[in-house]
Amino acid sequence: MWIRTYPKTKAGKELRVLLKMLTSIKNNIDKQAFLAIYARWFNKYSQFIKTLPKTSIANTDLKRTISLINNALPNMFHYLKDQNIAPTTNLLENLYSQLKHQYRNHRGLTEKHKISYLKWYCYLKNRLK
Repeated sequence: MWIRTYPKTKAGKELRVLLKMLTSIKNNIDKQAFLAIYARWFNKYSQFIKTLPKTSIANTDLKRTISLINNALPNMFHYLKDQNIAPTTNLLENLYSQLKHQYRNHRGLTEKHKISYLKWYCYLKNRLK
C-alpha cells in the first residue's frame, strides 16, 4: 500500500517489482533468493533514499515501506516451516469480512451484548474447524 501503484523514483519502481515476488515464495531457496535480491537493492539505494526530501509524501511512504520490510523480515517466512500458517492474510481478511457482515446485521445490540456476540462468533468459528 505504501509503495504506491506508480512509484516516482527508480528505487520505488524496483522495490515494487521486488515485493510482488513475495507471493511466489514457496520454499527456502526462493526465500534466500528474495533476501539476496532485497539486500542488493537495499545496498544500492540506501544512500539515495536518505537524501530524499522529507516534504514529499511519496518519499516518506517509500521510507515507511523499507522500515516495514526490515522489521518484518525476521518473521516474514514462518509459513515455510509451519503448514498451519497461511502465506498471505487472505484467509484472515475473509474471516473479518464475514464477521463485519454478521455484526452489522445486529446493529441494535448494547455494548455488553456486542462483546458477547463477538466472543460467541469467534468460539463457534473455531469450534467448526
